[in-house]
Amino acid sequence: MTEKETGSGQADDLRQRAEEIARVKAVQAPETLDALSPEETQRMLHELRVHQIELEMQNEELRRTQGELETARARYFDLYDLAPLGYFTLNEKGIILETNLTAAALMGVARGALVQQPWSRFILPEDQDLSYLLRKQLFETGEPQACELRMLKKDGAPFWARVEAVAAQDANGAPVCHAMVSDITERKEAEEVLKKSIQLLSDIGKMAKVGGWELDLSTKEVSWTEEVGRIHGVEPGYRLKLEEALNFYAPESRPALEEALKKAAETGEPYDLESLFIPSGSKDRIWVGSLGRAVYRDGKITKLAGTFQNIDKYKQAEEALRASEAKYRLLVENAAEAIVVAQEGMLTFVNRMAGELTGYSEQELTSRPFLEFVHGRPEHGDGTPSEAIEGRCVSTEIRLSIGHSRWQYQVGGDRCHPDRLGEQAGDVELLHRYHRPQTGRGSANRE
Repeated sequence: MTEKETGSGQADDLRQRAEEIARVKAVQAPETLDALSPEETQRMLHELRVHQIELEMQNEELRRTQGELETARARYFDLYDLAPLGYFTLNEKGIILETNLTAAALMGVARGALVQQPWSRFILPEDQDLSYLLRKQLFETGEPQACELRMLKKDGAPFWARVEAVAAQDANGAPVCHAMVSDITERKEAEEVLKKSIQLLSDIGKMAKVGGWELDLSTKEVSWTEEVGRIHGVEPGYRLKLEEALNFYAPESRPALEEALKKAAETGEPYDLESLFIPSGSKDRIWVGSLGRAVYRDGKITKLAGTFQNIDKYKQAEEALRASEAKYRLLVENAAEAIVVAQEGMLTFVNRMAGELTGYSEQELTSRPFLEFVHGRPEHGDGTPSEAIEGRCVSTEIRLSIGHSRWQYQVGGDRCHPDRLGEQAGDVELLHRYHRPQTGRGSANRE
């Protein structure tokens, strides 16, 4: 049936009811039109017509209002039942009075199964206190409340939810709670992963004594990670400006850092510096390493960011190594026997005594193959006995072009050449130690 037909049927029904009322009133007041003058009859007819028009207008207004109510009801369905959030209406005792379809889907139950159920039934036991406090504070203060807690689906599976509640009154004036619930499980899981990552980075930074920093070029404010603050000797959360940060550096190291920061801010040129640094509350100087790069936004350099590391123990080890190398070189250079290092058949190092023994200069020795100085052919083409190839130190006698000598092989490139300590580990380098021939050991004639 169309809306027009419905309206027509209602009008006919109203007319019949009106005629019945008119007949009753006519009996009660048996007046006839004959008793009225023509003027009164015309006036009455006019009033009736006006009244009829008023009724028609009221009827039209009622139909329009009814249409608007239907539209509002449909909009309410869209806004309430199909909203992306779950809506719950609770009374002061925590009983669910009303829910929307989203809430029912969220909990995995039919909407009717939620009504008149305790709200606490759907809260994880460990989070019951949070739910109770939220409702208690809401009804006591009337102020909006919010919390994050774990709720339970129909099958008992927990999920993280954010609950936002506001106080209201029902049709009878009784206080109620309107709670909006959203599933934030994915966000909480992402936060947990991020938390673990941050903790891992913090642990690694603490072990390696390295952290990150950032400089806002507009405010000159410096922010950093916990480990950078620890190296500076300040409390966690300490904030400072660039000028104060620069004051931690030793006077001789500060100019180079200032210049590097200026270039990075103006041209975007990155830097990698090692500087002397004085932590807060300390008189000792330590070595730190800092790397910096420009951060761009809309094509402009707005920040500088980088890493900061305590490298003091590495610098101390480097200094100790340098001193050890110098000492070792001094011993080798002043040894009473000739010492040379051969690698891949070529001499790579000779000491002073080697030059005296052979009569060649260092440049001449290190530019020629080792076999040029050997008479005959050893077990291997490069002059290396089998035992030395196997990693053992051996002694043997060979005939050099300058006479008879004893030599010794040692395998392990990281311990053979004083100039290259720590490099080429695993390569075979040969440390040859030559002794002057003993009296009576034979002649040193060349053959």
